[in-house]
Amino acid sequence: MWNDTRYMIDIQTKLISDDIKFTGKNVIIGAGTVIFSNVVIGNNTIIGPLNVLESGVWIGDNVTIQPHGVFARDTMIQNNVFIGPHFTCANDKFIQDGEHGLSKNKKPFQQENIIIQKGTRIGTHCVIAPGVTIGKNCFIKMNCFIKKDVPDNTTIMAGTVWEDDYEF
Repeated sequence: MWNDTRYMIDIQTKLISDDIKFTGKNVIIGAGTVIFSNVVIGNNTIIGPLNVLESGVWIGDNVTIQPHGVFARDTMIQNNVFIGPHFTCANDKFIQDGEHGLSKNKKPFQQENIIIQKGTRIGTHCVIAPGVTIGKNCFIKMNCFIKKDVPDNTTIMAGTVWEDDYEF
């Protein structure tokens, strides 16, 4: 384990680049987490084991991320956010099939960033679609699929698909 007065990183954590910016103190990163380039991690942040932080992920202060999360490129997580285990977010709306010839209408990569605003809590096994902003102080319970923006101070019940035709 690598440890100084500011960071504690498990020896099994894989840092893909030297461009990782620990901006604060008291950062703990669990075993097996993979961190790509240009990732920013704030004060008093705990990142559990076996997470993947792709390039450009920005994490604020006082954030807790439970194990087994996948954070797509350029995702922003503001201060005082809790994210439960098995969280997934994506930043490309179109699944590409590579060169298998299965898709007749290939679409270009279209990155759409995800923003999780301050004070939000997200339960286990939640998926956030590309381009979604989750408002301040929201509570998203377990097993939700979020396909559109969530207004501030919203609670989304467990097992909900939050989509364009959803009635508020």
